[in-house]
Amino acid sequence: MKFFYFVALFIFVGPAFSASFDCSKARSNHEKFICSNPEVNDADSSLGIAYGQAMKSFRYPELIRDDQRNWLKIHYRDCGSVQKCVKLLRERILELNSYRTAKIFTNSIGTKNFSHEGGTIIFIQNESGFAARFLGNWMPQWNMDPNKMKGFPHDGDWCDDTVELQRKGNTFMPKDTSLDFSLLVDDKKITMKGWISCSPRTGFGEGVYPLL
Repeated sequence: MKFFYFVALFIFVGPAFSASFDCSKARSNHEKFICSNPEVNDADSSLGIAYGQAMKSFRYPELIRDDQRNWLKIHYRDCGSVQKCVKLLRERILELNSYRTAKIFTNSIGTKNFSHEGGTIIFIQNESGFAARFLGNWMPQWNMDPNKMKGFPHDGDWCDDTVELQRKGNTFMPKDTSLDFSLLVDDKKITMKGWISCSPRTGFGEGVYPLL
């Protein structure tokens, strides 16, 4: 009887500390959902580990932090079913892990805010292959009254677009054939040919993006 009681207590208490937060302090319906489903709970715990490692290893953790906040708000908190939540968690873990070895190429000088001045290409390699995240080149809205504009980041548009790539030697091209650009990647820079549009006001075009 004592042995059974010990095992039952272990099973009951263990999951309370296996998510990315303390389940004994769960308050929202989403937090309670995570803690009551072992598969989601375990994946959420792995997410917490991946997030912590990405924050430590990526050169600008502010980007990871802001990404995570947006992902939690837009995707994870309304994922609904166990199957969908676990799928989202696994995809996000893969994405976070890819940032641990990602390289940053940018012509943005003197700023950590990659959405503002200049353009930044984050070159990513993970289990799925290669990808490039185009981030930056903020432009103010053309139809705003200059006297009423708040400026960056409120009254404008910038790029934040991730494109999966296919490789041919040191040249990388989008898997999506409707996109017409190429990236020549070496140890010191990315040379871009062609153009990718992120909005009517902004995009990325031909140029050299040095390794940060």
